[in-house]
Amino acid sequence: LFSDIRDGTPERPRVSSDAWGGYPEARRRLLASASKRQLRNLVVTSGDVHSFWVNEIRGDGNRSAGTEFVTSSVATQTNHRPGVMNPMNPHVRYHDGTHNGYVRFDLTKDQLHADIIGVDNIRDPASGCMTLASFEVSSLTRLSNL
Repeated sequence: LFSDIRDGTPERPRVSSDAWGGYPEARRRLLASASKRQLRNLVVTSGDVHSFWVNEIRGDGNRSAGTEFVTSSVATQTNHRPGVMNPMNPHVRYHDGTHNGYVRFDLTKDQLHADIIGVDNIRDPASGCMTLASFEVSSLTRLSNL
């Protein structure tokens, strides 16, 4: 994950050292570089955490710097993390740790459309899929949930 996801309590928050949260200076430098180049609506895509996430990326001064889309695994066990949707993580717009699947992007010059696709049954090769959520990032505006 590129975004800081805090577990624990407000008095004793924990950030994973296995994600970008464990490397705050490197993350800060990357976001500063994007800001210096006046990149708007930065989009980060990642995975390997076995759950879906859509996060607002926060930069200097806690300002919005872009959007992060994280895909679940297609066939391995998911990683349900109850409690991540809490006041310590106001930047988390969507989290699903119970479905397997993928994120489908449609990118144009003016907008990015993302569908979070869940697989009905990972043990059935003929299984269907369903759209769990959809989001858009416009070149002029920020993240919006459809």
